[in-house]
Amino acid sequence: MLLLLTLSFIFLLAACDDIDTSQPAQQPAQAPVTPTPTESVAQQANDAVQSANLAGTNVKVSLSGSDLTVSEDLTQYEIGGNGLIVDNIKQGCYDMQKAVWTSSVSKHLNQVKLNVTMDTQDQYGKVYHNTLVGYCMLTQKTASLFQWDNLSREDAWKVYDSTWLISFLTQ
Repeated sequence: MLLLLTLSFIFLLAACDDIDTSQPAQQPAQAPVTPTPTESVAQQANDAVQSANLAGTNVKVSLSGSDLTVSEDLTQYEIGGNGLIVDNIKQGCYDMQKAVWTSSVSKHLNQVKLNVTMDTQDQYGKVYHNTLVGYCMLTQKTASLFQWDNLSREDAWKVYDSTWLISFLTQ
């Protein structure tokens, strides 16, 4: 019996020698796959607006659902008379609307509005800060009809969905 146990033990040891106890070969470490983040619609809209190089200061971009509103302040911009202010508003509308509607973000938008503000002064000398002096609004439906390279700022102003200028600018 002792002989049988000894032979079994030797057989067991011999069998263990055939077992590979080394560590398995390590697979080369792969860099974790990090998906490239896509820009948010708000960031894309902001980039498109910034590419228009609006003349005013304090340009603010706000996205609510699929409606984009941009505010531009002309207070610090040395423009001149009312005619030049009107020209600047119309040019800003044209440049900004074209930049947004010809960019890839346009497919996410329903309408785009540019509000233009500036400090104004009444006949008694009272100053009103950030007065809305003009705006233009263009919907996706109308923008899809625009052939931007064939439209001047005046042509576009006439066919935006909505435009407005404060009365003292047109007198």
